Amino acid sequence: MAHIQVVNLCHAITTVDRNEEQTGMFYWPADDKGIYTAKSTYSRLCMGLTRSPTAGGIWRSWAPLRCKIFAWLTVQYRLWTSDRRARHGLQDAPSPCFTCLQEEDNVDHILTQCPYAREVWHQCFEVLQINIQPPIQTDTFTDWWLDKRRNFTGKTKRGFDSFVIATAWSLWKQRNARVFHQCTSIGLHRSR
Repeated sequence: MAHIQVVNLCHAITTVDRNEEQTGMFYWPADDKGIYTAKSTYSRLCMGLTRSPTAGGIWRSWAPLRCKIFAWLTVQYRLWTSDRRARHGLQDAPSPCFTCLQEEDNVDHILTQCPYAREVWHQCFEVLQINIQPPIQTDTFTDWWLDKRRNFTGKTKRGFDSFVIATAWSLWKQRNARVFHQCTSIGLHRSR
């Protein structure tokens, strides 16, 4: 098989009709000038991709990098909650929320639908005197965040995004303390 491919390649190379009057110029179709650049290649690779509506809010925020990565995984539903572990066959069934023990442990419940999470959001908005309605029980984290960030512009929007990411990170850390360290205290905390 490999021998046949080599013969076919040699035949294809020798049958190329080359005009001796033309210079050996290479034309790159992804660039207007026909010149190869890494930028034009990357642009070509990204053609047709859908953009995440939360990407700008995450990557332009003032949150620490690990919090930004956490937020990106959150909006992609890539956090290892019990519902995701069950979907991947890593546990038999999803566990209930480790904070309220009422609903299934999933990203949206942990960050916006859990009574504890809603109270944390409410307290944070109250302390910071932000006139925004905290999430309600049916809100998804991403939809709620995108809806509320419309109330801000410029640096205040970046600040709000940073605040949301930091608060979500804090809720996730609280949840993990309960899961992995069997912490049972439900005291409300403040975002840093």
